[in-house]
Amino acid sequence: MSGPRRVFRIVLISAASVVGLLLLIIALVAVFLPREAIRAAAQEQAANFVNRPVRIGDVGLALFPSIGVDISGIAIVNDPALSDEPIISIDRVGCRLASGRSSPAAKYMSAR
Repeated sequence: MSGPRRVFRIVLISAASVVGLLLLIIALVAVFLPREAIRAAAQEQAANFVNRPVRIGDVGLALFPSIGVDISGIAIVNDPALSDEPIISIDRVGCRLASGRSSPAAKYMSAR
């Protein structure tokens, strides 16, 4: 095998190995991340902030292509003496961190 061709093959195999390792790490973090603990902590913090009981359905974390969080099924519980309906109900909220030369900031936030 010629020299430049061999170098290209080594670089290609190395790059594929790095990408494979990163995908494996992302998959392991997604599988073993304690989502229930994160949901409970977010629910407690939100309840302390608004001084009302808060229900959160699910919390999802994204690591690729950008770091972010998706929260679904959010409801701020109303006083039962006033109404059985929540004060506010949000189907889904998502937030991603922007990447670039500046410091990370919220790239987008959406609520439905």
